[in-house]
Amino acid sequence: MANMYPDEQTISIFGTEITWPGLAPVSGKFTNGDFNDPLIKPSFIPAETINLILDNLSSFIQGLGLTPNNTDPDQLLNALNNKFSPTETLLDYLFPLGSGVVQGLNDLSPLERGLPGQWEIWNSRADGYGLRADLLPNYTIYTPGNNYASGVYVLYHLLGDDSAIFQAKEAITNAPVQLDPVKWDKLPAGIIVERRHLQGWDDEDFTIGNQVNNGQYSGWYVSEIIVPGGKYPSFAGGNRPRFVLDGTAEDVSRPIEGRTPRGQASANSINVTQWDGALGSEPIDTFHVSLSGNLVRFYHTVLDISHVITTGPENSVRTFGIITWRRFA
Repeated sequence: MANMYPDEQTISIFGTEITWPGLAPVSGKFTNGDFNDPLIKPSFIPAETINLILDNLSSFIQGLGLTPNNTDPDQLLNALNNKFSPTETLLDYLFPLGSGVVQGLNDLSPLERGLPGQWEIWNSRADGYGLRADLLPNYTIYTPGNNYASGVYVLYHLLGDDSAIFQAKEAITNAPVQLDPVKWDKLPAGIIVERRHLQGWDDEDFTIGNQVNNGQYSGWYVSEIIVPGGKYPSFAGGNRPRFVLDGTAEDVSRPIEGRTPRGQASANSINVTQWDGALGSEPIDTFHVSLSGNLVRFYHTVLDISHVITTGPENSVRTFGIITWRRFA
């Protein structure tokens, strides 16, 4: 068998062939045989199997910090208790302070699963920070509809998403609801630091402009807040759409390039010209009769935009709601 049970084999004892160790034919496990039928014999237990069990138990006890012996009936329990503090359980070990749990569709929450400690929804809490050694520039809150001069700084933050400081690359008139990353440059962070290296899980989040006051990055300024919200997970290596910073789609649509013919007819000649671009404007279904009596027909070009831009539901990205939990106590 492909597990810890021994492989069945046929051996000869005093000229009689028997199966060794005589496992049950259906389950492949040891059996007591049949006390009402002497032809159905019980199994033997090979020494190798007993040794394998004891060796595994010994390694387990040693791995938990104790020395195995052949007298203590509670040594396995003692070894487990030795691994954890008096107030800690195996679940505490598996889900320590700061552990994250993702609750998918139809999944139970940590509370419903009976996990130890106190848990908080972490969708909009900071998982990491961008830090800068220099004092941050003066900035205002990005507000849709406002006008911004070239070079000004704004703080851009979508509900439940990252927040960061951006600088206008050109004058912005009547700013749209979402910041256009083509017209803004994000203030680069000197370093990205995970939350656990800066503060405890039950501490309040830093805000943009806060100064770290202890530890390795004492004196640095928070210029970016990174949260799990506003994003959707995808398995690494999958066919994932690419995105630029701050969740703005990079590759949703592509430019259409080409040359469109234009026909021009007159009483004396027929000229055909071309220009760059995908489409031109011409009258359609227009007919002229030349001096020779031939019919000249003008066709118009039809472009099905759904074949170029992923507008149909069959091409839309599917997402489903998840909840990120974090143990903070």
